[in-house]
Amino acid sequence: MYPIILGIFFLSGALGLGYQVLWSKYLLDFIGVSAYSYATVLASFMGGLALGSWLLGRWADRWTVPLKLYAYLELGVGLYAIVYLPLREWVARLYAHWVRFTPEQAGAAVGLWAKVIVSGLLLLPPTILMGGTFPALVRHATESLQRVGRRASQLYAVNAFGAVAGTLLMAFLLMPTLGMRASLMVLALLNGWVALTALLLTRRGPAAAETDTAGP
Repeated sequence: MYPIILGIFFLSGALGLGYQVLWSKYLLDFIGVSAYSYATVLASFMGGLALGSWLLGRWADRWTVPLKLYAYLELGVGLYAIVYLPLREWVARLYAHWVRFTPEQAGAAVGLWAKVIVSGLLLLPPTILMGGTFPALVRHATESLQRVGRRASQLYAVNAFGAVAGTLLMAFLLMPTLGMRASLMVLALLNGWVALTALLLTRRGPAAAETDTAGP
């Protein structure tokens, strides 16, 4: 069972960085300055991941089956990806209605910072959910304190390799081949597949848990 856990967390890392590449492109259309859009995505991801790890990490300790929490978090990310485009359009319309800058102001520092704040807040919910996936899996994979360091480092390394793969695949394969909207839906479906796989693993019962604890 543990190799399967490593496999789905590799895919989880690929999806996370795939979203980062894709959302930076979407934000570029709204913000209009590449440096600001990339910085916004990076800050939102780092802040959201840290906040999610802090908030949801403590919550993971209270779950009898932390793998279920992981599945729900992955499912939440996928569902948010599905509603992201309509939500983004609604926020853009709301921004245009309430923030009445002149064309000169909209391109100046005040207008750019207003767009950055709105865009960053829009990315916080999914990144917070992503931040909770690592502590949830670590809690699931480590039944004893002696294995925490080894298992945590293995999961982190696999997730990091997945992140590299996701960045390359999104930038050089998915977006050029499918376009941005279809690529976003592919990521959402894969999040659903990861969540379903994790939920099926929770049904394997005590034998699976023994397999988990028997590893390194």
